[in-house]
Amino acid sequence: MVRTPASAGKTTPQWRLRRPWRGGTARSARRGLVSSGAFVTGRTITVERTDDMDSAWTTCTHRPGGPEAGRRTASVHPWTPRTVGRVFLTVAAVCCAAVAVPLLVNGVRAFRRGARSLTRLLALVAGLAVLALGVLVAVLAAVGTTVSTALLVLVLALAGYLALVFLVFLGAALTYGHVRVTEEAESLVVLGCGLVHGAVSPMLRSRLDRTLEVFHRSVAAGRTPVVVPSGGQGDDEDRTEADAMAEYLVAHGVPAELVHRETRSTNTRENLRFSHEVLRDAGVDGRTLVVTNDYHVMRTAMTARRTGLDARVLGAPTARQSVPSAFLREFAAVLVMHGWWHLGALAAIVVLWGAGLATGMLPA
Repeated sequence: MVRTPASAGKTTPQWRLRRPWRGGTARSARRGLVSSGAFVTGRTITVERTDDMDSAWTTCTHRPGGPEAGRRTASVHPWTPRTVGRVFLTVAAVCCAAVAVPLLVNGVRAFRRGARSLTRLLALVAGLAVLALGVLVAVLAAVGTTVSTALLVLVLALAGYLALVFLVFLGAALTYGHVRVTEEAESLVVLGCGLVHGAVSPMLRSRLDRTLEVFHRSVAAGRTPVVVPSGGQGDDEDRTEADAMAEYLVAHGVPAELVHRETRSTNTRENLRFSHEVLRDAGVDGRTLVVTNDYHVMRTAMTARRTGLDARVLGAPTARQSVPSAFLREFAAVLVMHGWWHLGALAAIVVLWGAGLATGMLPA
């Protein structure tokens, strides 16, 4: 079909459709688009409808200078589900690598420093787990069958839930750990952690130094707070953590009569409960300030509320090389504290995945 303008003697813009379009509204829109393009450029525009138009591929041929000139072809296609999936998997692979590599490096360094317990090698274990997850996702995506695709959706959903929970935990833990506590207290409870050959470890020394800072500030303000070093004896320790902490506190200016040791506890809940009993037996009332490391502040505050202890929690700085394993250990502990909630959420994800398979929303 050729449309000739009223004026004669001029080059006639032409447009043609090699295959007629169906549908009145769509046909009019396409004709208007092509006509406007020919009018603006003054050149011949050929629009070809291919057999796979349902896949949203359109080939537009631009002929500057008429039919005899060379042809420049541009192919335009939207984002298909396959393309989106590939981009998503690429981003997931990059995220896995960005998380796994620092964890593996930190874990290897801890192993070289002599760490052999699981709690001190959590960074290495977590790095290997993230790396294995990345390999599993890559394998399922490469297989490309309907079964592997369905399993890939399930794996990504479960991993995504855990990643989201960890990000929420990390944000809350960092916020809690850096809250400044300026008020004085009637008693100070410093939570113990592992000893190194019977001596105070660097992490425990950080807690004790923060306790000494608050104690001397309280004394300067006219108070004489009682200090409770809390910690029992571990399986690999030759004395209680409370004894080692008490020696450190007395050596740094705390009167021995103000130090009341709690030597029975083996975890955070027992730390708080048994320390509360020690303070009650000593006749000490009022606000208690609990000192621990910054990564441990949030869980300590949650445990204090559960035990009914009127306490504020103050965080001490943690050595940089210990941060990954420390936060991972806290994350695992918080998951256990709310285990039934998280198990229910994971079960709900599996149920929704199964429902998607049954209804055909997911490949089966």
